[in-house]
Amino acid sequence: MKERYRESVAGFVLAGGHSRRMGRDKALLSYGHTTMLGHALGVLRAVCDEVAIAGSRDDLTSFASVVADQFIDCGPLSGMHAALQHSKSDWNIFLAVDLARVEPLHVKLLLKQPRLSGTVAVIAEADGQLQPLLGLYHRKLAGPIERALLAGERTVIPVIESICAPNGLLRVVFPASALINLNTPDELAALFP
Repeated sequence: MKERYRESVAGFVLAGGHSRRMGRDKALLSYGHTTMLGHALGVLRAVCDEVAIAGSRDDLTSFASVVADQFIDCGPLSGMHAALQHSKSDWNIFLAVDLARVEPLHVKLLLKQPRLSGTVAVIAEADGQLQPLLGLYHRKLAGPIERALLAGERTVIPVIESICAPNGLLRVVFPASALINLNTPDELAALFP
């Protein structure tokens, strides 16, 4: 059963990458009785009112609605931008499709953090490193992210830290095992021996 929060929250799976290091589409890799995409969508559906896929992927429309990037081949930052512009919710959860160990309890932990009036992002962190592709972002970040993309910025962490500085970013510490990215066949084999 979905827990109710103070406000409506939309969820977006970031699945627009090319999976070059994996050598095949990460979104459609088998994950138990589903796919990596199916797992990520299930995690978000457990806690969000609206769930969609962020990324220019017409082939994924059978799984959920797809929000296409406006900035093509600009990485996850462009997927975040498109989703925030599309969303009708003030707060939006992003989950990268390759974060295979994330479960609903991790998303709930982000949602339960007390947000001060200036907070615009609540982001996972492990071992002192931000994992911005598991985060809760306010819709008003769409404009600043668009300006960063127009200026040629493509890397998520510096853009988000710059936009949110000094007090708009709340970090939530997770165990490193929860935030493992699957980028290569070796990493996949290690997770599913």
